[in-house]
Amino acid sequence: EEDGPDYEWIDIVSQENALNMRNDSYARNTELGFEFNWYGNDYSTIDIAANGYIIIGGGGGNSIGPAPYPMDPNNLLIVCHYYYRPETGGDVYFATFEDYTVISWVNLVTQDRNDSRTNFQAIISVDGSVKYQYGPQINYNARNANIGYENEDGRIGATISYQQEGYVQEELAILIYNEPIPDWLSIEPRSGVLAGGESTDMTINLIGEGIAGANYNAELHFRSNDPVNSDIVIDINFELADAPVIQAADDTHNFGEVYIGVLDDWD
Repeated sequence: EEDGPDYEWIDIVSQENALNMRNDSYARNTELGFEFNWYGNDYSTIDIAANGYIIIGGGGGNSIGPAPYPMDPNNLLIVCHYYYRPETGGDVYFATFEDYTVISWVNLVTQDRNDSRTNFQAIISVDGSVKYQYGPQINYNARNANIGYENEDGRIGATISYQQEGYVQEELAILIYNEPIPDWLSIEPRSGVLAGGESTDMTINLIGEGIAGANYNAELHFRSNDPVNSDIVIDINFELADAPVIQAADDTHNFGEVYIGVLDDWD
């Protein structure tokens, strides 16, 4: 997208930062170095999977479906889930800084091609945002890869790409962040779960109290695990007129004596 995030690969490859991972392994209880707020909860540790995902706060299980997916593990950052073989080539690296942490999967070999190499990373920031970035891809087009994110119970989140051939390309960047709802807009409910064929009502209020007259704009995103339409966007435009201004011709006016219960006119 023209207004999308910039690709700015952060190189953290060093012996000190290497996690020395094996096939299907995890780096458990890895300290972020700061509190990271994800869906309203604060976390200070993550589990890093060799197979391209992160469990925020840690957890068990290995069922990674198109997000959101209620089976364990949950609370996921699915950067580029597939089956990799760090024993054959490449490794996973971790480095934490004052305001952000970087996890990089570098030169990993995929399970099905010995001549493949993939590079991708996640940048977790103290402001609650997450950025996925994708470096050089050799004989790998993410045909079987899964990219997305979800909350702690696997009921809220979104699939960004699921087994979409050609989606992952060098210098692709994806930014995940929670933009606050503006003061002039209220939405209820903010989230929920619907079975196939179900529907629900949503209430959207435009609030003009306490703000100046102007044109206000926002985008309402409906994010789901629909593999085709995972992010439906509705534009909201709120045109608010200024409140009328009352002005008096004179700075002061003397009504004289006016008794209680009697009206007087200002001519």
